[in-house]
Amino acid sequence: IYGYVYYKLGIILTSYMMGLIFGGWWITRIIEKNRGDYNLFVKTQWTIFIYPLILPLLFWAFISLKGKFSFWLGSNVIFLLLPVIPGIIGGFQFPLANKLYLKSSSLEVGRSAGLTYGLDLFGSCLGAVLTTIFLLPIIGIPMTCVLVAGLNLVGLILLLRIKAFFT
Repeated sequence: IYGYVYYKLGIILTSYMMGLIFGGWWITRIIEKNRGDYNLFVKTQWTIFIYPLILPLLFWAFISLKGKFSFWLGSNVIFLLLPVIPGIIGGFQFPLANKLYLKSSSLEVGRSAGLTYGLDLFGSCLGAVLTTIFLLPIIGIPMTCVLVAGLNLVGLILLLRIKAFFT
């Protein structure tokens, strides 16, 4: 059974990484055409806010389905493909954030990229630790999704309030 868990975990991580690749490729094509701007960054923040709200609905939909095929489809296809979407969003938003920060700061490219990458790693680590140790065991998956959406809504509001910094 442990090998099966690691097998599924490998597929979940791979699907997330595939999303990162696609999102990074997509935004790079947009940036090359000089179309990556603050408004596009805000749109990606909207998707980061909405996605965690959709997850509990998807889980409840698959729980309500009866039958072996729907169980197999949910656990072997849908659940394993869900990480592709946040991967696309993250792969899309990170290079765009770097572009916007570099444009608005006096730092050279290396320092700007290093700073944003370091902050990204710190946030990822903090989010992973807090979510797996505290949030999921204490408040469960649906409430964790709502809390994550709320935090992303705060980020969206802050982005909208400091628009002058990015334009």
